[in-house]
Amino acid sequence: MSKNHIKKNKIIVFTLFIFVILNVQLFICQKQLLFEQKLEKLSKHLEYIDSLSTIPSLDKLEWATYNTFKFKLKRYRIDLNAFNETGGVPRNWKIPVHNLNDSLESILPYNLPDNYIKKYKQLFSPWTFKVNAMALANVQTSNQAEYDALVKLKDKLIDRLLEFTVLQSQARYIIYKFDFPISDTDSVLLKPWVSGFAQGVTLSGLYHLYQRFGDERCLKIADEIFATFTQYRNKQNNKFWVTEIDESGYIWIEEYPLNSEPQPKVLNGHIHGILGVYDYYRMRPDNKDVLTFLQGAITTVHRYVNQYRKPGHINLYDLRFKKSDYGPQRTILQQKYLFDITGQPYFLKMSESFKKDFARASNNPN
Repeated sequence: MSKNHIKKNKIIVFTLFIFVILNVQLFICQKQLLFEQKLEKLSKHLEYIDSLSTIPSLDKLEWATYNTFKFKLKRYRIDLNAFNETGGVPRNWKIPVHNLNDSLESILPYNLPDNYIKKYKQLFSPWTFKVNAMALANVQTSNQAEYDALVKLKDKLIDRLLEFTVLQSQARYIIYKFDFPISDTDSVLLKPWVSGFAQGVTLSGLYHLYQRFGDERCLKIADEIFATFTQYRNKQNNKFWVTEIDESGYIWIEEYPLNSEPQPKVLNGHIHGILGVYDYYRMRPDNKDVLTFLQGAITTVHRYVNQYRKPGHINLYDLRFKKSDYGPQRTILQQKYLFDITGQPYFLKMSESFKKDFARASNNPN
């Protein structure tokens, strides 16, 4: 056999070898892709089964009437001592005994967010009000001068709150005096606008101030703020509203009340509204109407919270735009809070489910 023949045969053998190798690799890749597809399908099936495990079973619901509107509720046992937020005081903050006439922003324990000062030009934030109220309620004084200064600072904080409120039929709404585009959407809240979130966190702040100082003004303002929750949206008369009853008869506390439908139904805003009403109920424990509203708002979470869940992924922030929650760990805690308040095992189950989803999403960012 000639050298050319041998060389040619070697090339053919080598080519066949490469061909076989490539086909084997292709076969392995196809099998791997098929395996991954089956694995993904199995994962989605397991997620579906997991989602079924958290579908609520709501029985023994009642219809209640409050302010001529009817809504559904479950008669949860409400433990008034189960949940209590505490606010710390910044380590370097001191009671402004000698500089009470300085700007309020400079003498409070916690500063306003920069965007409120620079972008929105509004010297009031409901959340900052709450954390400052909790701080003032927990700071220790060592003499009468410090206590007197603390009382005056508390009064200034309440005065600032009132500057950013309006009364509508004896109900007091906290107002935002700037336009607010809802991130990642085309929706804009035009000034002045209101929020169930703001009403709730402000109620919580007033509760802490009332507990510490016994200030009747806190109680009166809290009465007026709670009244906003019972001015249900009727789509006709009220300029401002923060609550509505859906077609199935469940109460919603709306963080971003929009002029277009459907409403966002932000879970975080609804629950902060609940926590505010819970704190208000601790101020008015004999008021059965407050208890009825509180139970109704909690029933809404019991009924709908599973719709915010995405097994294995970050939970939804709202039900309209269906954005992923930017604070998923907060959702885990809030469900635990509702369990502590009501003793309802379903909320503990949801807390654990959201926690598991967060852990899986953290390990698989995609």
